Amino acid sequence: PASWEKIWEGPEAALQYLQVLVGKKKALTSWAQRVSKGRLLDGPLNLSDLFNPGTFLNALRQQSASKLSLSLEETKLVSSWEKAKISGDFVVEADGIFIESAEVDRGVLIDVEATAPELARVPTLYLSFVAAKDAEPYRGSDVLKLPVYSSPSRENHFVDISIPVSRADEQDKWVLAGVALFL
Repeated sequence: PASWEKIWEGPEAALQYLQVLVGKKKALTSWAQRVSKGRLLDGPLNLSDLFNPGTFLNALRQQSASKLSLSLEETKLVSSWEKAKISGDFVVEADGIFIESAEVDRGVLIDVEATAPELARVPTLYLSFVAAKDAEPYRGSDVLKLPVYSSPSRENHFVDISIPVSRADEQDKWVLAGVALFL
């Protein structure tokens, strides 16, 4: 129904909508079991399992700020393909993220082949909220901020993720290609 579409983005076909709904319910049951054991962040999480991943990221930010004794404005989101480059008390191992107009190989963006699918799965991405004054995992000039959307329609923007590029002078190339990440 139209009134539901305002609450959650999903397929318009009723059968597809219900299949996605049941899939999310099953996934959230698994999340709830991990939470009850105090082990939610002990393994990969697929943020697309959530009805509103932005709410989860906001809660993660609030928990991190509280643990660091900082205000929300004094925190920032950092990301890395390598867990060792991420600090913080709450590190999310985000799985099930896709990229359009590029691929990720050995932690950097690369061109896609003409025959490649429209969306490619990226390696596991590690996310954490840290103090805003903390260093970034990657050097500034060799990093591109990519938007993360809920779907390829690019209607719901969640956050921007820092992705390393092989050369600083390639940033414009990727922006013009419309590279983005999707849950």
